[in-house]
Amino acid sequence: MGVPGGLLPLKSHRPFIQLLVALLVILVISSLVLLLSMLTGRIIFGPSVSEIDLSSEMLAPSQSSYLKFIQTMSQVSIFLLPGLVISWFMTGNIKGWLGLNKTVHPVMIAMVILLALACIPLTSLTGLINSEMEFPGWLHFVEKWMQAKEEEAQLLTSHLVYASGTWGMLLNLFILAIVPAAGEEILFRGVIQQMMQKWLNSGIIAVVLTAVLFSTLHFQFYGFLPRMILGIVFGLLFLWSKSLWLPFIAHMVNNSIPVVLSYFSGWDNINENAVDYIPAGFAPIIVMIVLPSALLYVIRDYYRQGAWF
Repeated sequence: MGVPGGLLPLKSHRPFIQLLVALLVILVISSLVLLLSMLTGRIIFGPSVSEIDLSSEMLAPSQSSYLKFIQTMSQVSIFLLPGLVISWFMTGNIKGWLGLNKTVHPVMIAMVILLALACIPLTSLTGLINSEMEFPGWLHFVEKWMQAKEEEAQLLTSHLVYASGTWGMLLNLFILAIVPAAGEEILFRGVIQQMMQKWLNSGIIAVVLTAVLFSTLHFQFYGFLPRMILGIVFGLLFLWSKSLWLPFIAHMVNNSIPVVLSYFSGWDNINENAVDYIPAGFAPIIVMIVLPSALLYVIRDYYRQGAWF
């Protein structure tokens, strides 16, 4: 099988060529699909969608649907489609490159779900610490920009997670949990982490650098630390299992929790009561660190020693 310029397999080319192809694929696909999505969205949902005020307590049904449509297409165009195309360029075998052809034992699936749940108190604590950061006076403009981005993201999320019924919640799970988990894991862990691992000849450094990039590109800097920690967890799962199934499951579970909680208690209540997920005292903090670490150790041991159940 051949492609223009003999790029296949891309993994046999120099890192500069890999990076250039990856950037071009992301730029072309995201630009074309997003433009088409915006035009299509205005036709389907009407011209009023251009007048969306995120600060409004409630949006018109057409505006809410448009936001969810654009959110989905953004994830597909920026992460999912480019990640799949780049993965195909790497070897010509998408499932093989991403490890999607590997079977995952049900016990490992349960361990990963437990790991995702165990990370909640730790990410809540680091999120609280992260939200208290202050900049020196000469960087005040940076702080104001970051705060504005955070407020905008919170307003957008509050509208995206709103659901009037069970079917609405299930749709939100697809839009806000499944699609982002698939797209981001394919691009960040499946493509970027594997490229970095080859270039740097170090799996751990590749995991950390990919996690930093993963958190930075969300442009929500008051949640940088917890998102980076999650990125490291997802990266380690992929590094050890050589399969995207485990980080995808962990990512999906992590994204699903606020969607479900928001449906039952409201997005504002989740934000206001986030501190409730943080146990008080020194001993609970130790447990918050030890429990996820122990689960990661067991998962690593399983893949290093081979199946032991």
